Amino acid sequence: MSDRLAVLPQYLLPKQALTAFGGRVASTAAGPATTRLIEWFIRRYRVDMSEAAQADAAAYKTFNEFFTRALKPQARPIAAAGLVCPVDGAVSQHGRIEGDQVFQAKGHHYSTTALVGGDEALAGQFHNGHFATIYLSPRDYHRVHMPCDGRLRRMIHVPGALFSVNPVTARGVPGLFARIRAPLGESPNTLLVPDSVIGRDQAGAYVLTVDKDDVVHRSGITPGQMVGTLRVAESGLTADDRVIVDGLQRAVPGAKVTPKEASSPTAGDATAKPAG
Repeated sequence: MSDRLAVLPQYLLPKQALTAFGGRVASTAAGPATTRLIEWFIRRYRVDMSEAAQADAAAYKTFNEFFTRALKPQARPIAAAGLVCPVDGAVSQHGRIEGDQVFQAKGHHYSTTALVGGDEALAGQFHNGHFATIYLSPRDYHRVHMPCDGRLRRMIHVPGALFSVNPVTARGVPGLFARIRAPLGESPNTLLVPDSVIGRDQAGAYVLTVDKDDVVHRSGITPGQMVGTLRVAESGLTADDRVIVDGLQRAVPGAKVTPKEASSPTAGDATAKPAG
């Protein structure tokens, strides 16, 4: 079967509706049904859970929590290099950018301007440079990390359709990587906290904070997207808040503690202050 014929159903199916449905299923905490879905996925795609920080499928409240699972420390040692791979995937294509043309697969190419959403000035920085396409299979670790020291200050929306990005689709859909949707906007001062310190109860997500008198409080937050091992706190915290990151089992709201300042996480533009 030709690649064009293999991807024909993706042109015909209602991709937006299916994606919205899949997103709802993935974000729903359905108890045993969620666990069965995760266990099926692990078997179907041979996911190596021995690498996961949490190997028990039943410990994940939603499929999204499982899909963006953390790895054990040192499961992916970071190379001593100025630039490292940002994701746990396989390099499917790489090479030189010929002028402003990126050649993704045999007979398929697109411009750097299309790749960055029409910003010609930005695209010009990549002319005659190099590119690499890294494919994450369903079994892979799906968090994206910074490939070098720095701050993520801008993301670009590239209008397009919701195609798969597997190798067959890459060969069968012209300009595929200039069609993928991505978030839009300049990065605000983003508050980040370790994902492991966020608790959840019937009232919602929360972290434990310490006030100026060293008294512990439950602070409700609105958790956002993951940035490495950190979680964006969209609301509920300020940059001056001291968040308890260690000894959580001994911290009780209303109790007075003797906190020790810890180093702040390094990702993002701002962080809430960690307290041990």
